[in-house]
Amino acid sequence: PHQALWRERLPLRLARRLDRVTSRPRLGRRLLLAGGLASAGAIALGRVTGYPPLPGWSGAVLAAWEAQVIAAAAEVLSGVREVDALVVAANVDRFLMPAPAGMKAEVHQLMGLIEHGTTPLGLRLSRFTRLAPDAREAFLLGLNARGWLLAQAFRGLRDLVMMGSWQDPRTWSALGYQGPWAEALVGPESGL
Repeated sequence: PHQALWRERLPLRLARRLDRVTSRPRLGRRLLLAGGLASAGAIALGRVTGYPPLPGWSGAVLAAWEAQVIAAAAEVLSGVREVDALVVAANVDRFLMPAPAGMKAEVHQLMGLIEHGTTPLGLRLSRFTRLAPDAREAFLLGLNARGWLLAQAFRGLRDLVMMGSWQDPRTWSALGYQGPWAEALVGPESGL
């Protein structure tokens, strides 16, 4: 015969363990941790994928996503249009080709910091290339305002963008530059 009060006669530790196994599952630490890790992985995957294709991009140093970071920065730092911004990225890529491996590695790290630093440094969910132009400019100026290494990161990006911009006459109008002076305009009496 089966006794009705058998659970009450079990040792306390065994009764608790049996209750855990037979009761409805509750949200535990492991489930919460696994869910958090899965969410972080999905967010990370979304931040490093989904870049629009760059037709004709064949960068020797910069990956396509890095070229898009340069182009997005060029739009706000030098005022060039989106099409010309890709020219700036191509100029930067060409400039970096003969650079030492250490410098190239630092440029890759700089591109990663600018692209993905918007969340920890700018408190924005979107990566740099997905921000509106005014938000991109605010993020970059915020990096410069923080000083020290973050200001150096801003200046490094700014210098790459300006170097890439000055190399192509198509970007000169956005910079307010009319081009090199012709000798006829300068004349011998100017002393230049």
